[in-house]
Amino acid sequence: MPEVKRADARASEGAPKIDQFLLYAERSIKLGHDCHALEGDLGIRTPLETSSAAGTAPASAGTAQAIAGTAQPIAGRPQLIVGRHSRCRNLFSPSTALEMYSEVRDVWTGSLERVQDIGIGAEHAFPENMPELPLAIASGRGTDTTLNRYEQTSLGPGTYGNLTMLYESELWLAAGAYVFSSISMDEHARLFALPGGVSVGILGGLWTDRSAKIVLHREDAKADQFSISVAGSDSWEKSPDPKLQPTSSRPVVVIGEEAHLHALLAAPHGTVQLRRGARLKGAMAAFDIAAEDNVHAEFQSGFPVQPAGQQGSQQLSGYFGVPTPPLPLLGPVPQDTQISLAIGLPVRNPSGLNSQIGQISDPKNANFRQFISQADFKNTYGATDADYQALQNWADASGFTTVATYSNNLLLSVQASAAIIEQALFVNLVFRQRQDGSSYVTVDRNPSLNLSVPILEINGLNDYVVLRPLANSTGASGSFSAADLRNAYLGVGSPLQSLDGTGQVVGIVDFATFTASDIPGYAALQFPVEGQPPLPAPNVTIVAREGGNPTSGSTTEATLDVDMVYAMAPAAQILFFQGSSGITGHLDDILHAMATSSTPLTLASCSLGFGYSDNANQALGEMAITGVTFFTASGDSGDIGTNDPGNLKFVNQTLVGGTFLNTNSLISPPPSPVYPNPYYSSENTWTGKGFATGGGIMNGVNIPDYQVGVSMATNGGSTQFRNYPDVAMVAANAEIFFQGAPGSIGGTSVAAPLWAGFMALVNQFNQQNGGAGKAGFINPTLYDIGLTRGTADDLYSVCFHDIADNGNNGVGGGGNGFNAVAGYDLCTGWGTPQAGLINQLGSPTPLTPNQPLSLIRFVITTGADDAGGGLHGSSQTADCFVPGGGVFTLTLRTSSDAKWDNGSTHEVDFPIPATDNNGNPVPMLTETKGLTGVRINLVQHNPDWSADNWDIANLQVSLFNPGSPQVCQLNLIGTSVLQDGSIGLVRLSKSAGSSGNGPSSPIFSTGPGSGC
Repeated sequence: MPEVKRADARASEGAPKIDQFLLYAERSIKLGHDCHALEGDLGIRTPLETSSAAGTAPASAGTAQAIAGTAQPIAGRPQLIVGRHSRCRNLFSPSTALEMYSEVRDVWTGSLERVQDIGIGAEHAFPENMPELPLAIASGRGTDTTLNRYEQTSLGPGTYGNLTMLYESELWLAAGAYVFSSISMDEHARLFALPGGVSVGILGGLWTDRSAKIVLHREDAKADQFSISVAGSDSWEKSPDPKLQPTSSRPVVVIGEEAHLHALLAAPHGTVQLRRGARLKGAMAAFDIAAEDNVHAEFQSGFPVQPAGQQGSQQLSGYFGVPTPPLPLLGPVPQDTQISLAIGLPVRNPSGLNSQIGQISDPKNANFRQFISQADFKNTYGATDADYQALQNWADASGFTTVATYSNNLLLSVQASAAIIEQALFVNLVFRQRQDGSSYVTVDRNPSLNLSVPILEINGLNDYVVLRPLANSTGASGSFSAADLRNAYLGVGSPLQSLDGTGQVVGIVDFATFTASDIPGYAALQFPVEGQPPLPAPNVTIVAREGGNPTSGSTTEATLDVDMVYAMAPAAQILFFQGSSGITGHLDDILHAMATSSTPLTLASCSLGFGYSDNANQALGEMAITGVTFFTASGDSGDIGTNDPGNLKFVNQTLVGGTFLNTNSLISPPPSPVYPNPYYSSENTWTGKGFATGGGIMNGVNIPDYQVGVSMATNGGSTQFRNYPDVAMVAANAEIFFQGAPGSIGGTSVAAPLWAGFMALVNQFNQQNGGAGKAGFINPTLYDIGLTRGTADDLYSVCFHDIADNGNNGVGGGGNGFNAVAGYDLCTGWGTPQAGLINQLGSPTPLTPNQPLSLIRFVITTGADDAGGGLHGSSQTADCFVPGGGVFTLTLRTSSDAKWDNGSTHEVDFPIPATDNNGNPVPMLTETKGLTGVRINLVQHNPDWSADNWDIANLQVSLFNPGSPQVCQLNLIGTSVLQDGSIGLVRLSKSAGSSGNGPSSPIFSTGPGSGC
């Protein structure tokens, strides 16, 4: 027969086609005894992990429990089983069992169980690419129809409700398309399809009793003239004990005993059960197929390879793939399961966006820190209003509910039932099980849709990465307080202690919210420290709450993140974003909410592990170009090797590893502590039994430009792929206040929000000194500073604590681990911050030395008239002018000091005072931001008749730190003819006139003309 030849030919051509299969299933087929499956092949599409126990998929919030079906394979059982005395043609299955006296032709399989008394042809390897199951698309509901016993009638094409056919009733369907909510047929009921082609879509299930018939009007008609698509899924009978799994289910399709089916039947979301003696002519496809004894199936027509209406005009890619090794396929997603999707549109001019981010993030570029606004981003890089509206119109027409829109036009958050999603995206949805036992939604093929606007990505269709907060564990109190952390990283008594994050807005993303009273509880726990201002009340607002799907430890994580930002930057405004990934695993929605926040963020912190997405990566791109610095914890599992790093792959973020912080002993303990100076002692790599700072190589992620210049000779890093982390901070023994009590916690999720708080101080410092108060994506700057290590202009040594303790982060996370070595390494990055990093990052020129200078030196040479002569002598002072208009005055020589003779040179050093003459703080003076001018004064103490005069021949003024080179402010050599005829710089006198310039010199300006 022609069909037989086609099946044989197709089986030998390589990848099988759907049109060659008589029985085809996504997961399993079981034939009972004495079954005949003639002329067509039997096939299973998806390999399963043979050791997995297939069972029920977990319930999703607000929906019925997802189930797999009655034919689900038992642990260790093959996916295709041919019973005793059964006969089949070719078999395609990942695992196959042939019982006694069965007969088959060729077998394509990964494993075969057989006995001696069988007939079998050749054995081949299971093909890599098996065809997709047909889709079952049906929508709408009409009026229920019931045919009474013996009633005969006909229907025309249309949409109907439940169809119930009682004993020996008879229904004729004219040519055309039909939709039924369900079809139930009693014994001997008959449903005929008339000539011209009939297609039936069923929203629920199809159930026939004994000797019912669903057939074409003539026996010799072809099966492709009658197609039946069942969109429903199996239904479980729930156990009265909620701790027990359901014990039975109703398959979505039941063909009763001795019943006949002559059609092409597809039920991709459930089980087709063929009862004893049932007859099939045509072809059948389902998630699982279970045939009892004496079933007879004859191949005819087969499913079309490219059926009309089962693919949209825009084809997407990269969503479907069988995991390696295969993960358990739990079952179809029930049609009423509510699923949230994030649909993203691509930015306009992505290369231009990346280029602009690179320029504004590069301290060597003229456009450094030239950030743009959210509105400018939308107008320049967001999707057009027309494209965004077209996406919304498509979603509305497809039946989606819009959950959120975003001002950047790049993301649409929607929700719909599985049935609506499958129809709109031309897919079947299934549950798979992760290795940790949790489940996720995935697709059975790459989706497509009827929309002309290009889609970047649809998230919610395949999220394998396990969601996780990264907080380690809570324990006893007695850990690092806010004052401890600030004193360790800012320095005891440092002027930087005045920084508190004022003006900064820090966004935190988490899976759960915190107990409101715990945050002020943490603030109240902090003790006052001498020389530091009291902590202000926390300023924390929950701005987004999606409902959440909190995992274990999420509430602790939320509390921890807020506490750590507050500890380092207590006056910063904290905006809390509670993200929800539903049953899918992405945080596209919440990251775009952060990027488009109506109160624009300046910083963000994330201590969560979740899946990478292009949609979310665009949100981080917007944050980078608008000036938001984004920190993410590097993880607590050490080197993960080749495992998927998930959200660590986002481009414009700084990855933070962890350390143990060691400090010098307090001089006096709380509640009135006295800290030694320095309080900081050292740090070690955060690693121990079962945990370690995350770090390693992201295989497949190209090395970023800022890492290209880093030597990987001693750290084991890659010169091809992205290395991480970038920096580190303390990740152990951090004090928190949780559920009404103090406690101690650890994890890189301590380090990430601490870095966000530290950067809030950097931004505040920048703003105080005339900057915009935002640093944006800081990695290029961090790495440029790191690359000065060991050079003549070594900024690294004053900006970072180098963690080089040889600690190793190989703790079983998937890789062998890396060692913490001098300079950059894959445990702690460049290390932890010193206070000097604030001065560098807070400067508009972070690659030039901007460290505060503590001393000022005057070198003065007296000319032809000395200083200090006369009966009562005189004194000399210097007015030092600073940026911002302030001035402080220093006494160079008192009247009781020895006079400065003619031609003598005098060197005088002073500490730079904290306040100026008006009591205002003196700004930090650095190599690039020093004095603005100096004026020398002659203060007369003797009588007018004996007024003193003083010639200044030369004047040098410099700023410096002990043991460091001097930074020249003035270097003036006198060449003028003074009032007494001598050569010098200036002659000071009682009053201005022929005897001198008066009691004060001109203000000698620094900068050009200063002689430096």
